[in-house]
Amino acid sequence: MVLSSDKSYPRGFREQHGMQAAPRFGIAYDPFGDGKTAIRTGFGILKETIPTYNSYFWSMVSNPPVQIEPNIFYGQMDTLLQRKGLLFPVGSSSIQLNDKVPSIYKYSFGIQRELKKDLSIDISYVGNVARHLIQGININEVPYGAHFKPQNQDS
Repeated sequence: MVLSSDKSYPRGFREQHGMQAAPRFGIAYDPFGDGKTAIRTGFGILKETIPTYNSYFWSMVSNPPVQIEPNIFYGQMDTLLQRKGLLFPVGSSSIQLNDKVPSIYKYSFGIQRELKKDLSIDISYVGNVARHLIQGININEVPYGAHFKPQNQDS
């Protein structure tokens, strides 16, 4: 655990990325010059330099010793309030010191054609790709299938 008074860590407990370039551009072209056909394409990069969703920073609030959760074993609902809880190790969250900036690349291509006064057809392809997204990793995870091995079963 790192305290806020530890000067070996940067402010905010992670390296700051500063300003990021996030260009966007789009083109529209009328190939026949009659105003009835349009070919459009666009591309944009979106960056998330400061995570804005709650699960990233608010998960730190539930880390020990701020929050300790007692576990109650082998009880029933009618004796729940009389049972003592066992303070058991709980999961904790962290953030990566040298993370990469989450980026989303969006792109589109479309062709539109006016068939008659109030009728047109539009064919488009729209897509996006995300890179370096923030994810949670459980470092204490029980390996898949370990619950079913005879040596791991309670006797």
